[in-house]
Amino acid sequence: MTNFFDTSIEFLKGVGPQRAVLFQKELKIFTFGDLIQHYPFRYEDRTNLKTIAQLAPGEMATVIAEVATTKTAKLRGKMGLFEARFHDASRSMLIGKWFHGDYLKQVLVPGVRLALYGKIEAPLIRTNIETAEMVKYVDNCWHALKIGFANEIGNICKSFSIDAHDVMKIFCEDKKLNISPAYLLPGFAFGGSCLRSLRLASAVVVVCARNE
Repeated sequence: MTNFFDTSIEFLKGVGPQRAVLFQKELKIFTFGDLIQHYPFRYEDRTNLKTIAQLAPGEMATVIAEVATTKTAKLRGKMGLFEARFHDASRSMLIGKWFHGDYLKQVLVPGVRLALYGKIEAPLIRTNIETAEMVKYVDNCWHALKIGFANEIGNICKSFSIDAHDVMKIFCEDKKLNISPAYLLPGFAFGGSCLRSLRLASAVVVVCARNE
């Protein structure tokens, strides 16, 4: 008589021969005994409840929040970026982003209340809404400036039959300038979800410059 623990995993209800192959290949689980002794590789304590305002970088915590707004941005190719904004009683906002997150449209809808668990790995900066909005315009304006600069350098290099990509690559190697190579590659027209903001930010700079 076969020992219970030596019974093949395929005879477990809901598994069957096809799934048994996956258990054996991916998890090295062949019998009931193997399954019972297959312990989790980590333990997560999700009882550390925090408000959004209390979150600290590097800390694993659980937040009870409500979905405020959602949107999906199309990136290059077929890749999509799903974004959801959450808020709670602390009147703070938390933004979550998922690549290939189209399936979340039916789950994370405005008004849904849920628990979010994880860790904030980015620096946490607290400021008022007005300052945050202005920082966004400054970022967009700086990106627009770099794009325009790179394309103008590309035009000059083209007139002298010089490879603009090589020029900008070497240019970015100058560490004393403390610059990032992002947005400094001349080429085809640039666009994206911030294109309207880029135009607005550039227009603000031009108007200010003319007024002076």
